Amino acid sequence: MHALPSIGAIIDENYEIKSLLGKGGFGAVYLARHIPMEREVALKLLIASGHNPQEMIQRFRREVMAIRNLSHPNTIRIFDYRDSTEDTLIYYTMEYLKGETLKDLVRSEGPQAPRRIKHILKQILKSLAEAHSLGIIHRDLKP
Repeated sequence: MHALPSIGAIIDENYEIKSLLGKGGFGAVYLARHIPMEREVALKLLIASGHNPQEMIQRFRREVMAIRNLSHPNTIRIFDYRDSTEDTLIYYTMEYLKGETLKDLVRSEGPQAPRRIKHILKQILKSLAEAHSLGIIHRDLKP
């Protein structure tokens, strides 16, 4: 599998890596600049390792194919997808949304008013309802 790119690296002559946003056992997500369109995107790069990398690759492909069908305003949109078995570079790019996470919000402002919590949760649940209507179960929600 491909090594993780460093800051400043260019992926596929189209994406410049700006910073690491997060990393897990399945992949790493970077803030990247789409060079031709001069806009920021989030680039999720598969890290297939461990005892069954082929299974991870298949799960990543299913994730992309599932997300591409979602259109709710509170659901992230995918812009691009690259799946190369030749050099094992597998990624997709999606909207990069600036702002703070719920975790950061609670850290900085403390507990939120019930009305605000209800407003936030309604947006999350509407997005999840669309996914569920298409048979997609999100197993990794984070604040």
